[in-house]
Amino acid sequence: MACADAFTDRVAGLGDPRGARSFTAIGEWAAELSGQQLARPGLAAAPDKSTLRKLFARLDANALDRVLGAWWWTRTKVISGQQIIAIDGKAVRGAKDAQGQMPHLVATLDHHSGAVLGQLAVAAKSNEIPRVRELLADFNLADTVVTVNAMHTQTDTATAITGAGGDYVFTVKANTPHAAGQAQGPAVAGRARPLGHRHRPWQTDQAHH
Repeated sequence: MACADAFTDRVAGLGDPRGARSFTAIGEWAAELSGQQLARPGLAAAPDKSTLRKLFARLDANALDRVLGAWWWTRTKVISGQQIIAIDGKAVRGAKDAQGQMPHLVATLDHHSGAVLGQLAVAAKSNEIPRVRELLADFNLADTVVTVNAMHTQTDTATAITGAGGDYVFTVKANTPHAAGQAQGPAVAGRARPLGHRHRPWQTDQAHH
């Protein structure tokens, strides 16, 4: 959290560059910052688009992602004493790797704000399941509820969540016939225990909350 606090201190008051979709647009946003705003991160002048392009090229993307995720985690909404996060995987439209394939990411999101708290790249959609467990390993899930879709309704995933102190809400479909038979509905919830033959599910008529 020290990194997150430092990041917050340095960027607070810089304004909001959301909607900027190019280095030119980000440069135009930076050019409008006041001297006081620029002084907060220690800048004497606003960086232009060329400087910004070089900066982003040199950044450690993984380190930046971790810092941003930690910063957003401090701003998640607590509901009835618990934070609620979702896990999902999506292809990144409009982007392609060296092989011409769209990158596929699995991410954790805050239910309230929709902010991405962490993400990992996967080689293909079939590899989402183990990558989700790797992603969960980076989080302290105490007092946290994790929601996932049916693909991730797996005993090992449930164990990873409860082992980190969290609870879960899983969508139950044909890939988990035993749990589906118990739940008689599309969702199953667990508290401090993995899916298994002794699991007593909570029933609901909605796949997501």
